Amino acid sequence: LGMRLGEGTGAALAAGPSAIQEFIANGQKDAIAQDYRIIALRLSMFGGRTVRQKAETALSSTNPDDVRVFVTGGWQDAWVADDRAAAYVLADSGTPTVKREANKALDSDDPNAVSNFIRTGQHDARIIDNRAAAYVLATNGSPSVAEAAGAALDAVRPDGSDDDDAVADFLRYGQFVAAARDAESASITQLTDQVIAANAVAQEERIKADEASAQALLAARLAKEATERAANEAKAAQGSAQKANAAASRAAALATQAANAADTAVSAAAAAHQAMNASMSAAGSAAAAAARAQKAAANANGAAASAAGQAANA
Repeated sequence: LGMRLGEGTGAALAAGPSAIQEFIANGQKDAIAQDYRIIALRLSMFGGRTVRQKAETALSSTNPDDVRVFVTGGWQDAWVADDRAAAYVLADSGTPTVKREANKALDSDDPNAVSNFIRTGQHDARIIDNRAAAYVLATNGSPSVAEAAGAALDAVRPDGSDDDDAVADFLRYGQFVAAARDAESASITQLTDQVIAANAVAQEERIKADEASAQALLAARLAKEATERAANEAKAAQGSAQKANAAASRAAALATQAANAADTAVSAAAAAHQAMNASMSAAGSAAAAAARAQKAAANANGAAASAAGQAANA
């Protein structure tokens, strides 16, 4: 049983025979429809752009069958389309192993290859690339960056396995915090590499922030619509307290689900924006430090040339 159907059944059984008959005649249909709406909302939060658009269309429809059709199978083609779109993006802009695995999935004859890549393969590939990137920074980074990279690579979970999250967090935040400590002493090459890395992180985080923001906007709008639906259904059911209460309860449940989904999406968007801003700030600081280093080098070269000229004329 779905959440609302289960609750409605329990309430009817507790209220007695007349409530049971009313639930069988009318209530169960409304409860099932509400469960479909909650499932559609959840699909919109986990799916990509196409799934979200189709969910929004179904949920905005005045025909309840549109939501049922979407939930019982209509979402599947949209989900496949979103998976392929995401795989193409990763094949174009991902890290080396991610790119290779994305292309392998897209070229495969296995109908599940792309979905398997999106669900698990991309994460496994990113772990490999993250550790490779951290090893490079541990070897070639400025002192604080190299030290932080080594600490991330050595981090382990309580079960003794490698802490891949520590490496990911280092690449997302830690390297830039460490780089800021070395900005004035780092070489021009190190500073340039920091700018490139920071810009790459900022681009990835911007995509995450945009996606989460779109999810939050949809969930917030659905929460508002559900609240309005509660008021309208309660008004339409005047004269029957039982129907009015049931209608209000169903709409309130959807509003709560949508509000919770919106809160989750807002938090994800905020975290992505924070990481994006941090990496953009790091890129700016590294670029400024690189410019100062280049100017200092140019001044030093000029001074050396002038001294050499004076020595030759002496």
